[in-house]
Amino acid sequence: MKQKLKYILILLGVIVISSTATYFVVTWRTKYVLLSDSEVIKGARTTYEKLVRQTEPLLLTGTDVLLIEDTEYVLTSSIVVEDDAKVIIKNSKFVQDVTHSSENHIQFYGDSSMEITDSVIDVNQWATWGFYGYSTLTQTNVSQSNVNLWLNLFDHAEGIFKEAIYRGTIGGDVKLSIDDGKKRSHIEMTFPVGAIVDESFVPTLKEFHFPNENDKHIQFQLDIINSGTIDWSFGANPDSDITIRDAKSINMTFALGIPGMEAEFTDLKTRHYDDETWEFGDGTVRLINTGVELWSPVAGQGNTLIIRSSSLSDIQYSTHDAKIYIYDSVIDLLVALEDVEVVVENSRITGDVKAQENGRIELINTKVRGEIIEEGNGRVIVK
Repeated sequence: MKQKLKYILILLGVIVISSTATYFVVTWRTKYVLLSDSEVIKGARTTYEKLVRQTEPLLLTGTDVLLIEDTEYVLTSSIVVEDDAKVIIKNSKFVQDVTHSSENHIQFYGDSSMEITDSVIDVNQWATWGFYGYSTLTQTNVSQSNVNLWLNLFDHAEGIFKEAIYRGTIGGDVKLSIDDGKKRSHIEMTFPVGAIVDESFVPTLKEFHFPNENDKHIQFQLDIINSGTIDWSFGANPDSDITIRDAKSINMTFALGIPGMEAEFTDLKTRHYDDETWEFGDGTVRLINTGVELWSPVAGQGNTLIIRSSSLSDIQYSTHDAKIYIYDSVIDLLVALEDVEVVVENSRITGDVKAQENGRIELINTKVRGEIIEEGNGRVIVK
């Protein structure tokens, strides 16, 4: 049966977005799903064979495959990929039109995978793609129109980048290899509980491997070859001893480790540190000949965190019933979830403010450049 459709079809478990506008609907042994809001836009101005707009959430499971080829694909919703399902992008432009910068829109679990080849990624504002379980992400000859995309690789995920930029976080038992062709990548390492690190992280290098002999209790593996400039960020968990040397303009995250403890930090500033040490409960961070761009403290388990006169990249990972008080500071992104309470006074927030679940945010004489968002029982009070 020959039929003209404006929809994406799953044929034998494969969602096909190809260079032809006419599809053959096979009825025998064919699994297909009509995604009515995923339309081929006729007459659209694009340098590719077609323009497709995906406005409904998409869930891929089992052995489903989403194949995007010779297409400008615009995503305005979310994609979740599970089991052994795949997303394959070839010779295309993948556009992500993000509504709120604090949300995850693309997530991979299980043994799922994403392969992007000879393509362009364009994200209109800050967004994250998450890879968990044993999922894999492979990018070959991929360019990005901007720096709004952040990748999270956790659990046992693997990332392989060749002639492509990696910008994201690694943790757990992850493997990441980068051959970016002397481009500029940004890597955030999340060190596990109990980690011992003493490492030089210079910004310009050709080859780098981690961990090394001075680094203990690290599960993930990082291999960089043929690289240009690396922007480094680091996350220190409780009961860890972290020494960072020779890095430039890092983002530094640390988590309070003792339940119920109160901690106060002042002047977590954007500046160079010759040799300075901070204690956060049972953890230690030491910076030697290292510059910090932004700080990102994390609280939980009944902690009370007080921050004054500081430059913060975000407050979004604090949990449980933590209480956070921020004064006279600049924050890029603010999120309160679970039962977290945040009070911000005489400060400036350059991105979104979001309260979700039972989170509560109180803004006193504080300017917000982004959106104010409430979800669930979350509340944002402006004074």
